Amino acid sequence: MAYISGTTTSHPVPFSVDAMPIYIDSGASLSVSNNECDFVALKPVKDKNLSGIAMGLPIAGIGTIKWPLLTDSGTEVDLYIRNALYVPHCPMNLLSPQHLAQQTKHVNDGF
Repeated sequence: MAYISGTTTSHPVPFSVDAMPIYIDSGASLSVSNNECDFVALKPVKDKNLSGIAMGLPIAGIGTIKWPLLTDSGTEVDLYIRNALYVPHCPMNLLSPQHLAQQTKHVNDGF
């Protein structure tokens, strides 16, 4: 499945390694988006910083991300990630597998 973030279209775009502006980061404890439009619910946060990138980046909010995915067969699936961080100055979007796994309720689903 592929996610294309920050596009001007409202639907997912077929996978392209060159156009993939999201990184799966097994070292990240939370998922991060730098695009406010990715959030279906967002609560402002003040005086908090994301460490581990540059000298720390200000966190502007926390909420639920909705990332559209395309399966290999072209079926659209929406991935919702709760408690994700909105960090406008982050140079990339990060998907934390651990963060995603904490939200799944399915046994033996690969997470």
